[in-house]
Amino acid sequence: RHTQRKDESDEGKVDNTSSKSRSSEDSSPQEDEKNFPAFVGSQGLVEEVETSLTIVLEGLNEEVPTYEEDVESFEDIQNAYDQLSNQFLKKQKRVLVLSGSVNTSEEDRKGFHVDLVKSKAHTFGIEEEMKFLQDKVSFLERACHELIETKKHLDSKVIKLDKDLHESDELSKRLPLTSKKLNKMWSIGKSVGDKWGLGYTSEHITTTSPKTMFMKGNSNPPPQELIQAHLRLEMVSVCT
Repeated sequence: RHTQRKDESDEGKVDNTSSKSRSSEDSSPQEDEKNFPAFVGSQGLVEEVETSLTIVLEGLNEEVPTYEEDVESFEDIQNAYDQLSNQFLKKQKRVLVLSGSVNTSEEDRKGFHVDLVKSKAHTFGIEEEMKFLQDKVSFLERACHELIETKKHLDSKVIKLDKDLHESDELSKRLPLTSKKLNKMWSIGKSVGDKWGLGYTSEHITTTSPKTMFMKGNSNPPPQELIQAHLRLEMVSVCT
């Protein structure tokens, strides 16, 4: 581009020179003599300008890229743009996919939150039920302890009753013998207050044998109190 400008400037200089030469040929010698100093001055100015332009153009040729370089740079930029466009489209698709995933995750999160609330409510109900069961267990433990104490008391009573029953059995076994002895005493006519032979020793009893006395028999049976008194006396004699 700058080479073309330089060529055009060179062609312009040649045209100007040819036109000036033609005009000089057409002019008269007197006019040439008059215009010669001006021509020499203008020619020097033109050369100066040409030198400056040459320096500037050379600098521009070094700094400004050529057309081919411009084309290559444009193609590189276009390729880079295409690559960036493709990457952008891929990223955009990825963003859309991730947005869908985020929406799905948000729905899942809401579902999990609802499940969490339900689980907390269920857990609270279980805790209340567990507390009720713990209170019930404590009550049953106290009741069981009371029952154990009651059982111990009843066991002791059973042992005592067994002992009493055993004693009653022993007494019931001795009662027939006692009754037999009592009947024998009654049959021989022993008096009511006579304790001889029952294990009772009186201070007034002497070593002499007692006299035998005959008494009139009584058809009436002895009173119940008397029978019980004789039974108690007989039991005392047997135990001793």
